[in-house]
Amino acid sequence: MKVLEKSLPIWVSDVEDGAPTDRLDNNWYSPAGHLAELEVSRVARSGKYRLMTLGELSEPRGIVTGGAPEDEGHVGLIEGRNLRPNYVLPVFMKFSTEAMDMLVGDLLIGKDGEPGTVAPVTKALLDYCNAVTVGNHVYRIRLQKKYRPLAPFISAFLNSRIGQAILRKRIAGGTTPTIRKTDITEVPVLVPADERCPEKIADAVVETQKRILEAMDNLGPSKSIAGEVGIPEMNVRLPTNWAGGGAQRSSRIIS
Repeated sequence: MKVLEKSLPIWVSDVEDGAPTDRLDNNWYSPAGHLAELEVSRVARSGKYRLMTLGELSEPRGIVTGGAPEDEGHVGLIEGRNLRPNYVLPVFMKFSTEAMDMLVGDLLIGKDGEPGTVAPVTKALLDYCNAVTVGNHVYRIRLQKKYRPLAPFISAFLNSRIGQAILRKRIAGGTTPTIRKTDITEVPVLVPADERCPEKIADAVVETQKRILEAMDNLGPSKSIAGEVGIPEMNVRLPTNWAGGGAQRSSRIIS
């Protein structure tokens, strides 16, 4: 046993051998992560679920981050602050000039700062934003085509206490907590053995995103009154409207 510093609550052994478990992070040795992994392994043995890693579920080179914000950008840039458990809050403080290729069934995971929050990309989000991208502090995970319908289930699992224990075990760094790409690929996830997302889970996650977007707009009465007085909707882009605190939505056609 090699003691680095007696006052520190961490230690490593055989660090020169380069074993993957020889880490200096307190989170790695937290009992929560180990207990969570034991539980998911137990459930996987039931035959109703399989244990797969995010790397196995994703396409080759499917785990990427975006770029830095740009002063002249108009495409909303999703940061960690925009991620909430199972949904995206599309009120943007930063922007890019180019949209990222996003598909329904992609997953977004916070990389650093407050890492580990997971949200799926839904049709409602893409329709609302029209064009969007992620910053360099958020992972976009492109699941393989056959696994994309499982995105709501995977998101719900990783945002549960069990899932968060597994994710947070892999947070590294002292100054800026970070989940490294090599670690995100190894995150174990329970998936249904028949590879079909339970309908109640899918509906709950998708509806969560829809309700958030409806609450942000709250335009139902306004849209109704336009039809009531006989004014057709204008299919043109409105001027930029700044939200509180300097936040702005990604530019989009108002329908």
